[in-house]
Amino acid sequence: MNTPTTHNMMFGRFQMISLQAVIKYLWDVERRDYQDSPRSDHIFLDLIKLRVWLSSEERMDPLPMSTKMAARIAVGACPAKSEGMFHAAWQHLVDTTAAWRISRFVGCVARDLIFAGILAGPDCRLYETKPDTEV
Repeated sequence: MNTPTTHNMMFGRFQMISLQAVIKYLWDVERRDYQDSPRSDHIFLDLIKLRVWLSSEERMDPLPMSTKMAARIAVGACPAKSEGMFHAAWQHLVDTTAAWRISRFVGCVARDLIFAGILAGPDCRLYETKPDTEV
């Protein structure tokens, strides 16, 4: 009996296009469902992981992004032109801490992406308090 082994799987352009089509098909319905009832095991989070993985496969250096554009991409009001742009938008929102000011949905997704190791967490120095000085 053969047992599966863990190995890096190479995807061709056809498989990448197919995977992008499946994600696109499921995206809006699952995003709305996650907004209505967020759970840490919701499939929407797996769809995000797939999009981020795809972005790393076709890594492009995205142009600098404004917070407004990043927010529009995150909430689905503006489609990202590439998976790299999608990942850059979420990372921008985390880096600027805007993810937690835009909406509960965006904040929850950003938190889950950080916990999953997909996005880098916010710069901890932003939250450090100044030490008390002795008089």
